Amino acid sequence: MSQPLRPSDLNPDSEGMTLEAFISTRGDVELIPFNAGDGFQVGTVKGSWATTQHFDAVYPLLVACAKARHADYVGYWYEESTGLYHIDPSRHYSESRYNYAIEAGHRLEQISIWSWMQMAEVPVYHSEVTIERFKEMV
Repeated sequence: MSQPLRPSDLNPDSEGMTLEAFISTRGDVELIPFNAGDGFQVGTVKGSWATTQHFDAVYPLLVACAKARHADYVGYWYEESTGLYHIDPSRHYSESRYNYAIEAGHRLEQISIWSWMQMAEVPVYHSEVTIERFKEMV
């Protein structure tokens, strides 16, 4: 198992990171880097759970998100056009559950979901997104 993440392990220049959340019976939270070999990451709330322009606030918000949402996974990503870091609780779907991942993303008004296999975003704002269109895009 990977070592728990420390605030100093986060990199403000990276596009983002997904972390597995372990919450103890005492309410303590450990965040472990999560790197799935395949499948899809889908945010579990409409929009972002939290945003900040201050990188120093990312780690405390990741911990708060894990506690508040009882999330299995939390993540952050940086939106260069707005200067915002987005903190999101997420769920992992296997490759075979692609349609469920797209449906969940669409239902929660996500702009895209993340493909771990392709290391690319998959747009979900169109209800007609299909596995064939996904393969064409990547």
